[in-house]
Amino acid sequence: MQGQVVIFNRAGRLTLVTSVLSSIPTYHLTIFPIAVWARKQIDKIRRSFFWKGDDRANGGHCLVNWPTACQPKDLGGLGVTDLAKFSRALRLRWLWQEWTADHKPWVGTAVPCNETDRLFFNASTVIHVGSGNKTSFWHHSWLDGEAPKNLAPHLFELVRRKNKTVQQELSQNAWINTLRGKVSTATQVQEFVSLWVRIQDVHLQPDVDDQIIWKWTDDGKYSTKSAYRAQFYGTFSTYKTEIIWRARAENKCKLFAWILIQNKILTADNLAIRGWPHQDACILCNGPLETGYHLCLDRPFAQATWSKVISWENLGKPSKRTRIP
Repeated sequence: MQGQVVIFNRAGRLTLVTSVLSSIPTYHLTIFPIAVWARKQIDKIRRSFFWKGDDRANGGHCLVNWPTACQPKDLGGLGVTDLAKFSRALRLRWLWQEWTADHKPWVGTAVPCNETDRLFFNASTVIHVGSGNKTSFWHHSWLDGEAPKNLAPHLFELVRRKNKTVQQELSQNAWINTLRGKVSTATQVQEFVSLWVRIQDVHLQPDVDDQIIWKWTDDGKYSTKSAYRAQFYGTFSTYKTEIIWRARAENKCKLFAWILIQNKILTADNLAIRGWPHQDACILCNGPLETGYHLCLDRPFAQATWSKVISWENLGKPSKRTRIP
């Protein structure tokens, strides 16, 4: 209604952050790398709106740090889009289409990808060499699924022209001529011999195009979702997230449980850490210092409540009869 102010709880604001505020810069991120100051400003707006419902919030309002909130839900976060990782996942489409859609008019010109983007792309792909005219000899993962610069890093330092194709370097052993007179240390000799042995099994097929495979999908084709998710590899959660997000409860209850698991509920122990006024003992049971664990599990009233819940669950279960042998 006109003139009516709608007030969202924190769970409602989370929905708006993930579905609206995080989607607004998508088209810009597809084409242009976002500046650090711009990304921080957008994160500030999203963070402030989520925690406070306003465009300005200080550290006291933000109970959990933003990088944790930006992790996927199954990795302990809230599933809010990490703009830096999402931007990189979108930009990788340019590098993918350089391979798979070379008929596009922009192919051959500079694409909006930095060195980190290219390193991530090369680590996420495997090349099956045909003619070798599209595959970078040193940078792409074409030799037993590895990039030669990773197999022989000390040799790679000696090379002046590092962007030649496999076809160019294998023609008349040009890669060996490039290193002639430069290999001097035992490590370089060892890498040279190892690389030379691997290359002996490579046979180019002039009539076959080089094929690229994306590691993070079953069909070997690039997707923004898989590229975004791959950047979280190595991250793990210390608790079972499905217990929270699959519970038959309102979203505000799930969000409260998530904050509780993070031990960030503003109980007396966290108030003490912030230097805010607090009670030295639990005012509900006159027990020890109030913590999230004590409030929800250890307090006598909480224990009585959980006992009731367990008894209700047992009522619906069939009784076990003793078997007579």
